[in-house]
Amino acid sequence: ITNIQYCEDNPDLCFDTNVTSTIRFIDEAVKKGCFVIFLSSNAVFDGQKSFYSFDDAQCPITKYGESKSIVEKWIAKNHPNDVAILRLTKVLSENKDAPFVERWIEEVSSIGISKVYTNHFISPISTSEAIGAIKKLIACELGGLFQKGADFEISYADFAKNAFREAPKIYANLKRTKQGNRNFYNSLKTYLPK
Repeated sequence: ITNIQYCEDNPDLCFDTNVTSTIRFIDEAVKKGCFVIFLSSNAVFDGQKSFYSFDDAQCPITKYGESKSIVEKWIAKNHPNDVAILRLTKVLSENKDAPFVERWIEEVSSIGISKVYTNHFISPISTSEAIGAIKKLIACELGGLFQKGADFEISYADFAKNAFREAPKIYANLKRTKQGNRNFYNSLKTYLPK
């Protein structure tokens, strides 16, 4: 379950699915001789700083992040050489709008306005970049902890400005605002095998 709010609203289901079932699946796959890549997330951190290193202490603040953190720690203890953990930043398709862009368009269409946050940042990578990192891990079959993120961060508000450059009427109905009283960062320092 990857929807953060859904995990918050359904913590038991989140734990059963994202922790219990995932651990069971990984354990069975390793017992059968499979090399496993566990896709994790920058949500294992609290977003208080930019470009977390792979060896920074985990500090999740959501049920989704907690579930990823628990599985990462279980892997490190039980299958450190048979499973690669790959933390990813936000992965965006090259072929369609991001879900948050679709939500902005829908909200502008239905209620006339949508909010874009100036203090929430993303460090997006493309689907092909994520696939490239996975292929690299498959090729080397090296267990451990790895990360893939972009080398830049951008606020959702600035992302919207770029996304709607050709649609100024939509952009005019996006309200630039802050959410919360601090900045939230979602970047990772890329760390992959050579």
